[in-house]
Amino acid sequence: MTNTAQALYGFWSGFEIPAYMENNVPDDATLPYLTYNLVETESTEPSTTYAQIFYRDTSNVAILAKADAIRQAIGQGKVIPCTDGNIVLRPENPLIQMIVGETPEEKRVYINLQINCFHM
Repeated sequence: MTNTAQALYGFWSGFEIPAYMENNVPDDATLPYLTYNLVETESTEPSTTYAQIFYRDTSNVAILAKADAIRQAIGQGKVIPCTDGNIVLRPENPLIQMIVGETPEEKRVYINLQINCFHM
């Protein structure tokens, strides 16, 4: 599980905004940032996973551009190497959902994915 956690953190941290495991966002964190959940699968069984991007902005341009960057990075499947194998993220349907918060400035994008952890 440690290898999976490190590999996912490395991937999600590669989008120029802070990345935190879900429910582990520091109290003093400022927007924008993204969160992701940590899932470990058996090699033969995929599971679902997700990430969320959070922004505070009057426009949707920045958050949708970040979602597009993540979509492009994943493509039809992203292989993420880890110490004892690979993790594969694939798009699920619906892939991206825009969610408006309590105020018009609070923006959130939900990214729906499939994950397989292939550990040797």
